[in-house]
Amino acid sequence: MEDTIRSEIDNAAHPVMLPEVRRLDELFEEVRPVEDVLRHRRPEGFSYCGVGGPYHRSLDVRPRPELAEMLDGTMLDGLPFSYKIVVRSSGTALVMAEYVQIIGSRWLAVVDAAQVLEIIG
Repeated sequence: MEDTIRSEIDNAAHPVMLPEVRRLDELFEEVRPVEDVLRHRRPEGFSYCGVGGPYHRSLDVRPRPELAEMLDGTMLDGLPFSYKIVVRSSGTALVMAEYVQIIGSRWLAVVDAAQVLEIIG
């Protein structure tokens, strides 16, 4: 899996900000699946994270302080953003910070998709 992840980072269409990250727990202190999207209230300190690819699921994630600090310095001031994980057919998952408006995103890391699938069931 390491060779696949490294190849995807080396050949990525956008720069991957944290190419050394391999696990979700290096980015997020906590990741929780959202069971009922319509009645859900996001806990304080958590952000929305959508899972895309062949799987569609909503997650609540609590970013690690280091990630939050890094994004505070790189995302445009005042524009809201959320996180997105795209599960790929290669067995990897691209983790992004994505603006709510369609103006772009930051590719954060490529991780083993098995971690994501374990969380979303």
